[in-house]
Formats: sequence, C-alpha cells, structure tokens
Amino acid sequence: MEELVTAKGKTFAQSALEKVRVLQNKLHQAAKKDKKRTFGILYDKVCQLEVLWVSWLRVQKNKGAPGVDGRTVLAIKEYGAIKFLQDIQEELIGKRYQPSSVKRVYIRKGNGKLRPLGIPIVKG
Repeated sequence: MEELVTAKGKTFAQSALEKVRVLQNKLHQAAKKDKKRTFGILYDKVCQLEVLWVSWLRVQKNKGAPGVDGRTVLAIKEYGAIKFLQDIQEELIGKRYQPSSVKRVYIRKGNGKLRPLGIPIVKG
C-alpha cells in the first residue's frame, strides 16, 4: 500500500495496527471481566477498513495459498490491495457479502495419517 501518513505522523498501516490492537484489547478485557458477556454487535467493526487491512496483512504474512477461486496474494496485489479491501467493505456494508466454499486439502502428519485442512479464499 502506498504509505499514507496520518495527521499524527504515522503511516496508515501503523495507525490501523494500533487501532485494531486497541479494539482487540477492549474486547479481551470485556470478555475477561464478564464471562457470560456476548458480543452480538461486532459487524460494524468487521466493516472498518483498518480491520480489513490488518486481516490482509495477516494473510500475506501467512503466505496464504489460493483457495477454490485460485486467486493468489500476488494477483490481489496486482489488482490493488486497497481497491480489493474497499470492494469487500462495500459488500459488507451493503450486506451483499457471500462467503465462498473452502478448499479441502490433506496434510500428512508425523505418524503417517492425514489431517484435513481447509483453505479459504483470501476474500473469505
């Protein structure tokens, strides 16, 4: 992503990571404080561009393999990560988002048995 600098002198990525970390800490503290608490209204948080950006960073860091759509991280970078995330954000806000099937692969374990692994598409 182009290094956009915020008013506080941080890049968008730094600002997004900080904002998501604060959100995660608040949710963690609320859950620890009240074990019976439910979190029914988080949809608006998922729609935030910062949350989507941090998720995108994690997919890249994990070197996510293509899912059933065959779309690679490189292909998304070529399309434009911000455009890709804005497209997802628009679908989420408009309640048009539909999750895709998960690609099933099997990994051989140390004992020779196979363990199923689900690979979602980057979009989700």
